[in-house]
Amino acid sequence: MKKKFSIVIISVLLLGYLAPFDTLLVGADETTVSEDTAVKTAEADSATEGIESETGSDDETAEEPKEAKEAEASKETTEKEEKAKTEEPASNIKTEINTDKSQLKQTSLKAAVPAGSTYNSLFPDDNLAKKLAVIITGNAAATGNESVDSAALLAISQLDLSGETGNDPTDISNIEGLQYLENLTSLNLSENNISDLAPLKDLVNLVSLNLSSNRTLVNLSGVEDLVNLQELNVSANKALEDISQVASLPVLKEISAQGCNIKTLELKNPAGAVLPELETFYLQENDLTNLTSLAKLPKLKNLYIKGNASLKSLETLNGATKLQLIDASNCTDLETLGDISGLSELEMIQLSGCSKLKEITSLKNLPNLVNITADSCAIEDLGTLNNLPKLQTLVLSDNENLTNITAITDLPQLKTLTLDGCGITSIGTLDNLPKLEKLDLKENQITSISEITDLPRLSYLDVSVNNLTTIGDLKKLPLLEWLNVSSNRLSDVSTLTNFPSLNYINISNNVIRTVGKMTELPSLKEFYAQNNSISDISMIHDMPNLRKVDASNNLITNIGTFDNLPKLQSLDVHSNRITSTSVIHDLPSLETFNAQTNLITNIGTMDNLPDLTYVNLSFNRIPSLAPIGDLPNLETLIVSDNNSYLRSLGTMDGVPKLRILDLQNNYLNYTGTEGNLSSLSDLTNLTELNLRNNVYIDDISGLSTLSRLIYLNLDSNKIEDISALSNLTNLQELTLENNKIENISALSDLENLNKLVVSKNKIIDISPVANMVNRGAIVTASNQTYTLPTVLSYQSSFTIDNPVIWYDGTLLAPSSIGNSGNYKDGKITWTNMTATSSSTLFNFNRLKDGLTFSGTVTQPYKSAAKVTADAEQTYTIGDTISEEQFLKDVNAKSSDGAPVTSDFATVVDLNTFGEYEVTLTSEKDGIQGDSCKVIVKVLHGAPVISADQTISYDKHATITEKQFLEDIHASTDLDTAITTNFSTAVNLNKGGDYTVALNSENEDGVKAETVYVTVTVNKDPAPIISAKTEITYDKFSKKTEAAFLDDIDADTNDGSIVTSNFATAVNLDKAGDYTVTLNSINSDGVAGTPTAIIVHVEKEKIATISTNTAQQYEKYAKINETQFLKDVHASINASPTTAVLESDFETVVKLDVPGTYTVTITATNEDGGVSAPKEVSVIVRKIPAPEITADKEITYPKFDEVSEAEFLNDIHATISDKNVAITSNFSTDVNLNKAGDYTVTLNATNEDGVKATPVEVIVHVQQGERPVITADATISYDKFANITEAKFLEDIHATSSDGQSSTVITSNFQTATNFKTAMSYTVTLNAVNEDGISAEPVAVTVTINKEPAAALKADAEVSYAKNEAVTESDFFKDVHLEGTEAPSTAKATSNFDSVVDRSKTGDYTVTINATNEDGAVSTPIEVIVHIEAESAPVITANAEVKYNKHEQTDERRFLYDSEAKIDEANVEIKTDFAEKVDINKVGTYTVTLTATNEDGQAANPVEVSVIVSDAAAEKVNVKYVDENGSEISAAETLTGNLDETFSIDAKSIAGYKCDATLSGVFSTVEQTVVFHYKAIKPGVVTIKYEDTNGKAVDEDKQITGEVGDDFEAEAQTVSGYSCRAIASGKITEEPQTITFTYSTATPSKKSGEITVQYVDESGKKLADSKKVTGNIDDSYSVEAKAIEGYSVVGDDSAKGVFTEKSQTVTFKYKKNTQVSKDDPKVKGKTNQPSSTDTKLKVDNNSLPATGDTENMILAVLIGFNMLIVASIFLFRKPKTNQ
Repeated sequence: MKKKFSIVIISVLLLGYLAPFDTLLVGADETTVSEDTAVKTAEADSATEGIESETGSDDETAEEPKEAKEAEASKETTEKEEKAKTEEPASNIKTEINTDKSQLKQTSLKAAVPAGSTYNSLFPDDNLAKKLAVIITGNAAATGNESVDSAALLAISQLDLSGETGNDPTDISNIEGLQYLENLTSLNLSENNISDLAPLKDLVNLVSLNLSSNRTLVNLSGVEDLVNLQELNVSANKALEDISQVASLPVLKEISAQGCNIKTLELKNPAGAVLPELETFYLQENDLTNLTSLAKLPKLKNLYIKGNASLKSLETLNGATKLQLIDASNCTDLETLGDISGLSELEMIQLSGCSKLKEITSLKNLPNLVNITADSCAIEDLGTLNNLPKLQTLVLSDNENLTNITAITDLPQLKTLTLDGCGITSIGTLDNLPKLEKLDLKENQITSISEITDLPRLSYLDVSVNNLTTIGDLKKLPLLEWLNVSSNRLSDVSTLTNFPSLNYINISNNVIRTVGKMTELPSLKEFYAQNNSISDISMIHDMPNLRKVDASNNLITNIGTFDNLPKLQSLDVHSNRITSTSVIHDLPSLETFNAQTNLITNIGTMDNLPDLTYVNLSFNRIPSLAPIGDLPNLETLIVSDNNSYLRSLGTMDGVPKLRILDLQNNYLNYTGTEGNLSSLSDLTNLTELNLRNNVYIDDISGLSTLSRLIYLNLDSNKIEDISALSNLTNLQELTLENNKIENISALSDLENLNKLVVSKNKIIDISPVANMVNRGAIVTASNQTYTLPTVLSYQSSFTIDNPVIWYDGTLLAPSSIGNSGNYKDGKITWTNMTATSSSTLFNFNRLKDGLTFSGTVTQPYKSAAKVTADAEQTYTIGDTISEEQFLKDVNAKSSDGAPVTSDFATVVDLNTFGEYEVTLTSEKDGIQGDSCKVIVKVLHGAPVISADQTISYDKHATITEKQFLEDIHASTDLDTAITTNFSTAVNLNKGGDYTVALNSENEDGVKAETVYVTVTVNKDPAPIISAKTEITYDKFSKKTEAAFLDDIDADTNDGSIVTSNFATAVNLDKAGDYTVTLNSINSDGVAGTPTAIIVHVEKEKIATISTNTAQQYEKYAKINETQFLKDVHASINASPTTAVLESDFETVVKLDVPGTYTVTITATNEDGGVSAPKEVSVIVRKIPAPEITADKEITYPKFDEVSEAEFLNDIHATISDKNVAITSNFSTDVNLNKAGDYTVTLNATNEDGVKATPVEVIVHVQQGERPVITADATISYDKFANITEAKFLEDIHATSSDGQSSTVITSNFQTATNFKTAMSYTVTLNAVNEDGISAEPVAVTVTINKEPAAALKADAEVSYAKNEAVTESDFFKDVHLEGTEAPSTAKATSNFDSVVDRSKTGDYTVTINATNEDGAVSTPIEVIVHIEAESAPVITANAEVKYNKHEQTDERRFLYDSEAKIDEANVEIKTDFAEKVDINKVGTYTVTLTATNEDGQAANPVEVSVIVSDAAAEKVNVKYVDENGSEISAAETLTGNLDETFSIDAKSIAGYKCDATLSGVFSTVEQTVVFHYKAIKPGVVTIKYEDTNGKAVDEDKQITGEVGDDFEAEAQTVSGYSCRAIASGKITEEPQTITFTYSTATPSKKSGEITVQYVDESGKKLADSKKVTGNIDDSYSVEAKAIEGYSVVGDDSAKGVFTEKSQTVTFKYKKNTQVSKDDPKVKGKTNQPSSTDTKLKVDNNSLPATGDTENMILAVLIGFNMLIVASIFLFRKPKTNQ
């Protein structure tokens, strides 16, 4: 794409580049060329008078974006813009010709154009000549032979001669002749091949010159005379090393020399100042080492030196006093900044990617510095950061060695602090950062954030991925909006309360058990707490703005109430221990709810959830879905894998819009009550239904109404009848695998069904799927199992008809027949079937046309009965045996259970020795069974042995077996020979007792019962021991028992061997005295007297330790101290020694935390000797890659069914890390239905993402005999044709010679051919017959023909906004270009980038071409591109902004606070804030916002009201405590303005009293005042019952309670007296007495009844009704009772007269909106005497009649007493609290 060049675009790029620096630099003298002016002017001063001056404030800064994501996006945008700038600044300059000859700057050339000149003769470069001819004549077909004169050349002021690539045949290499264009002000020669610039020296009117991307340009000779040049671009000239020629240019403001080969910058001007007006210098991607020349440029403001890898310091810039911006990022050798204290105007410095930069100590005392960006360096030392009063942004990310940030204090304007990815362990104080808004500390090693406090404007805090164990209090962060503490070691975050602005909390991936109450978080929108150990989230309620909660993967058992969450949209609590979700209701905004993998048994009603669309309750213990209420918008419901718990669906009538229902792996219909699934019949919107593996479903008739179903899975049930599915005409995918289905005819008319799985059923007739197969559906019906009726085997053979039918209605021949059966003419015959009752089978298997049909048919059979018995039986002569006993003895039986008979009684003589043959037979239903023979042997009886039981001999006597038998008088009753084991059992040379066995047998081999005889051999006398009494040995000496006995001269008198307990009694490894006992036993086992010997062992010497000095372990290695000592080869040089090696390994080393630890090894011997300690450095490494082991190969029979898990088990696959699972491509790459060798790769990845070395296993699938394939040798197809392998095999007439339809021919057609590339391919055909035997491969040549040229089509025209960023790819999309889409390989190209100038309004013709990979060229098409004019910019802002008086602010802060925005990125908003607003004076000011774009179009002004008010002071906390200092009431807060006074009285607290008043003055410091209360002990209310004379008529009663409690007392019924009265009041500190006065009962009168009710405004009862009775015509008076939280509406009392008819008095109440502090009870009748002896006398007699003087007097007295009590009560009323 061609590059354009203009000051306007450079300014835009600069503004974009500066965006992340928080400051927008606009130089006071910065200029830009107005396009209109540059085009139209031809006056003598046209090079300068068209320049517009844009002036901006030096200290004007752009606010950093508020949100973190916006900041990142800004950074990314900066990088993209910077990259674009590196490639080459674009240009808006186009060739402009002034046709008004009278306005030319000069009318004649300094060097006259020769008469008769043509472009070719005047310009030696043919390309230059032709381009100028086309431009000047306006004829695109110009050749350069056209004539040219001076006037035509003088008319040109702007000229774009940019090339294509710098190496294109049309590019310019010689610019000779350009000297004739003396009026040029702007010239673009980029991307050519120019090396000589001499022809430019006379073009003194040039203002802008672009020479970028000329690969042969080595110097700039020729530009030094361009005295009006303001902009020069020489970027991307790789051969350019010297630009010193620019030093003398007097008005040059900007140089772009990035991407050259400049190593030394020499800028000298002997005739005057060096570049006196230069403001911006682009030197990125060179190889500079010294910047001294730049320091002398008097107006240099912006310096870009990014990517100068050899630069080691910036100190040589120190003299550049006007420098405002330095970009030195990616200077990889930069080690230090050096002294840059002289850069007093510096506002921003970019040091990103300076990988050797270890310190930035020079960044201090820079009063205008606004932005420091030094990420991805090696910084260890920040210095002091002193005197940086304007610093707003500090970015130090990814400095891994930065551990100390204590220098980050006293930065009053700092807003953004980014420190992620460093090595910080402690935060420091963070003092005096009053404007800090964003703090990013993620991915460090911080253990505490208690220092993060008192940051009044902090809105963003990220401390994730650290080592935090607590978050502390996070005090004084009133504006905090975003908090991330995830991936730490937190266990408690209960301090997350009282953050009014906080809207995002992330505490995930910790070990949190306690969350706390989370109160006062009114703005919270998102809460993430997944992957912790939280058990209780009941605190989530009353959060009106909460939208998302994720508390998955915890230990939650209590989810609380979820009250008042009106905006909650997403709730995820999966993988917890929740048992009930009954609180999930009344959440009006909830859309998704995920509670899978819990222990839920109760789901409640789930109603009033109008927006809920998704619910997942899988992997729980839900018994029924019946409780689900009305969910009108629910679309997806997943309740799978509740297994045996979920057994019932309920009615399911509350989810009318349900589309997806997953109920797999449950126990639906376990009770048999929902057998037909009728509860689903009303879900007519269902499109997906999964009922897989509900093993009790056997009736699906209830699904017949679900006509919209597209996907249905009924796998693994007990379904036999599927006729209900015939109505589901929209089904596209149906799975019925593993059921009991025999008939699938109901599916034959489902025309949309394209995938059917009916494997593992009982189907042997597949013809109903014919229509599906014919339309291309995939049908899988493998592994059918069908059992035919039992047949009888006659003479071991039988024949059946083949019952298996293929989809076309023909018989499907068996693929194999068991027991060597034979198939012919549709019949299967078996012979030699000798089993009496068994079964055989045959298999069928065919894959064709998308149908897989295979299975096994079992044929049971049985034959005639067979008699079986033991082969022989033995009896003794004389035995009495019946035939019945004989048949039992030989286990005789018939296979059909018929009785067995024999000729035993007639054949066998039990009194005669010999062998007899007995025949056994059976018979049933007249059918004789097969007989069998049994041999019966009749033998003689066994002999009986007699002999003496004992005998003794002298030691060493000579006795033979014969002598022994004689000595013991041995004999038998049958005179049979006796044998013994005397010679082997008896040792006559050793004293002792021996047992000898006597045996005998008769001539028939019948053995006698063995007789045992005891033989005693007499013993020798005991030996006598002699030896030394003691001996001494060195510790650790090696002495055997033999050596010890030799050392003490141990011996016996008879030569018997001496033994000892030396080996066990003596420890030669431990000093001390030991007693050893000597023993001796002679050959007869007689022991001598033991002898004691004393053995002395001396102490050992102290040893020294030797060990390795370092050891490494993997993370999580299970290493104990013993293993560690072994691993470091720790040893003691003395051997042997008792010194034991010890270490502090287990206390020092944390094997779950990588790092380096120092372990100390010590040793102390048992004698107290201490060895010198040794230290070992232990390194804990990260988890290594797991190692997989497995067999190298395995073989399976064809058609075997093997899961991936079974495969891994079969090859003995193991892995070194038990927490890592092995995966493989077995299920995707191995085809067990096709013989061959497959390579399966085993893989594994551990928790750190480290992958194991893959292990390959060869899987062999066995084969059989070889068939022969025939096919055509060649075939051809069109490129991109869609040919399946099946179609290919059909086209080449591929057949196999064996004629068996089960033999399938396969090929590598799909892999060997590429229909995207035209050429010839060789395809190999293979075949495997029904026995798995491969044919000889056959090769077929497949030719892919070349593709034709693409036919291009597009819209005729398209429009874009001026300066709209549009790539060629965007253009193709916008004009809807067609013809190059897949599969075509044609690639579209156009001249869009070279023809269309998006910075200039107009119409452009773009030509689109295309050529495919086979060289076919498309017919070009043309599209008209319209560039439309820009509209005026639009300003938006808040209507008002508020500030405190004296608050530090300026215009930039005002724009930020008012959220002022403009819809054009490069247009600046200006205000009259500074002139209009007096921040030190309270009032309302109107500020006007204006803006004008580069086309001079002004935005409509926007007015913003700025309100300046008095500053608010810090709050005053009010606490209420008892005598022990414990809070007895919630603390309160007072607020006010500075210096205002406050005063507060102690409030009433039930059970306590305090009469204090506290006052003070609001200040800038937070204050706390404390009221101290004393507990009140309640008094007792005594109720007395007296007559008019004061005599008690009943026992007194007492009422007790807490002070302030209400009480009520009613006169009791007393026989012979009358009193009807009720008294009420409050319990006070003082005792009270209430007296009911009774009058003598008068004759009974008829009574009336009043019912008093207490209700709210809706009629709801608030308290129990009260009955009041009295004599008819007596008056009554009732009052409303006090009810907590309510006030009486209307009258609070009622009066009237009792009547015969019952009456009702109703008091209505309304709920209080604010409870009065004076009295929390509503007005009602009370009685609260103030003295301890005051009596309240209540008389409820009837009104006095005339003459009833005594009653009247009594009434007056009672009334007077009540008046006194009421007066006392009135004057004792507590003081009102304010």
